[in-house]
Amino acid sequence: MNKAVEFLTREKAPVGLHWYYIANDARQLIAIFKDDDEIANEFRSVLAEANKRIEAGSSADTDKKNFINALPVADRIKQVLMLKYVEKKTAKEIADLLHYSTVHIFRLHRQGIEAANNALNSTRPRL
Repeated sequence: MNKAVEFLTREKAPVGLHWYYIANDARQLIAIFKDDDEIANEFRSVLAEANKRIEAGSSADTDKKNFINALPVADRIKQVLMLKYVEKKTAKEIADLLHYSTVHIFRLHRQGIEAANNALNSTRPRL
């Protein structure tokens, strides 16, 4: 599989909605038990773990956005890549949004993937 496509299609690290609820409950329990350091510290560690899991779940999209924004290509190509790989839009949806033909979207996408592959290959150490 194409390295750039593989990188751009990887999914976010799994994080369930329950981690948001756990973090919220831990905050409330810390406030309730603020006078009991031992119990409050236990809930602080639960809150820290929940926040870590929530953050890990959003890092893949952030990585994709940063990678795409750093590519040395025209903004319209970056826009196509963002819509496809971050917003998960189809070529038809992207074409409608940007007022281009789907053929032109495929052309811009190919140019973006070529630039992404070049960027990934140039960052690899040479043997």
